[in-house]
Amino acid sequence: MFTLSKPAQRELEAFFSQNERSCIRIFPGQGGCNGSKLSLALDTPDDKDYTFQLEGYDFCIEKDLLDIIKGASIDLSYTGFIVEPIEDLPQKKSSCSSSGCQSCGGNSCTH
Repeated sequence: MFTLSKPAQRELEAFFSQNERSCIRIFPGQGGCNGSKLSLALDTPDDKDYTFQLEGYDFCIEKDLLDIIKGASIDLSYTGFIVEPIEDLPQKKSSCSSSGCQSCGGNSCTH
């Protein structure tokens, strides 16, 4: 259902070697013209969340979101963590103008 790459594990190990361990939330963050992307943040789970351990780390995700994405792979790139869902998130219609989009430069917007 969820996977955590070795590079992502090493990054979490480095972070938590200097910070108190807490639950890592998977949530829909801001996206560009193509809709939301999944992001990570430290948080406290509540009763609306599904909680699980992955490679020794505690994670949480809203149950409704989990029903949509079915799981995800967590990896690391030069820009930070990448969270790829098994099933795509529903796409939101973008509010950016086709000529002024910061994410795609107006070249690939699908408005």
